[in-house]
Amino acid sequence: MYFLGIDGGGTKTAAVLLNTDTGQAQSISLPGGNVCILGQSGCKSLLAQIIAKLLPGIPSADVAHATFAFAGTGRPTERGWVETAAAELGFRVFTVITDAQLLHYSFFADTPGILIAAGTGSVCLLTTPDGQYHQLGGWGYLLGDTGSGFHIGRLAIAHALDYMDQGQPPTPLTEALLHCYHAQSPRELITLTYAAPGPQRFVASCARQVIELAASNDPDALNIVQSAADALVELARTAIHHMQTPSGKIQIALAGGILTADSIVSRMVKHKLCESKKTIEYMLQRCAPAVAAVFHAAARHGCTISDKDRQTLSNLRLTETEFPDSEH
Repeated sequence: MYFLGIDGGGTKTAAVLLNTDTGQAQSISLPGGNVCILGQSGCKSLLAQIIAKLLPGIPSADVAHATFAFAGTGRPTERGWVETAAAELGFRVFTVITDAQLLHYSFFADTPGILIAAGTGSVCLLTTPDGQYHQLGGWGYLLGDTGSGFHIGRLAIAHALDYMDQGQPPTPLTEALLHCYHAQSPRELITLTYAAPGPQRFVASCARQVIELAASNDPDALNIVQSAADALVELARTAIHHMQTPSGKIQIALAGGILTADSIVSRMVKHKLCESKKTIEYMLQRCAPAVAAVFHAAARHGCTISDKDRQTLSNLRLTETEFPDSEH
């Protein structure tokens, strides 16, 4: 019996196939799977490539269940593109979800929980005790992404430009930005930002340096990082309000490059949330999203993956988790 899981993010796609009869598992990596960028024909082309590489000689109809998690499938039209492509390529039983939903599933499976993810962008994903799925934030850098790497980078660059306009000497934060972007002056940051092919990623790329500077108690960097942490705490508090659990116990997961376990931003967020009257348990990711997609497919089929097959899946070499694309 075959189960197929696909995690199609903004910049890369990972696919995993498990054969429960033989206990064998295979994985492949392909370019990004944002359906808004791929379009209807691109969706079908990407799925066809996955079939050719993972299912050579195996009819798609033989897959007991497939879970297709692609960025951009949160809207009916784009989800329909994937559903149509899958059906035309021979898949009989499948589920289409967003890459964000799959990331949440990789932490919580089908249990209630709140995921706060902050990388280039930011988003909050939660499943309530009554099984309802919600997304808070995730509006993209023009409309939201508070607490994200873009948020941190934008405030840091604005700091450098403000000091320049005031005729003040460069601060340690400004010096760190100039080094990060290989720039000679703050004014050059304006040109570099607007000339970048992906301004949100360009601006966010300095976030790690700002966070490191904050960890060394630089006051300007600390103020910026605290602003980001406060924004993420507000997302978490809104999510907690949605949960309304009788016991008061809330499971929360922190994910993304801004919220790594050793990040000062994570520490700030956890410290602020300690003020809540809720009992909070912080969760670890159970597996890579593409592997979680296989578990999701098996669960939807009513099948339990054996411990041996779980170990086989855990031994697969997969790239690190990608932050979910803002276009859901």
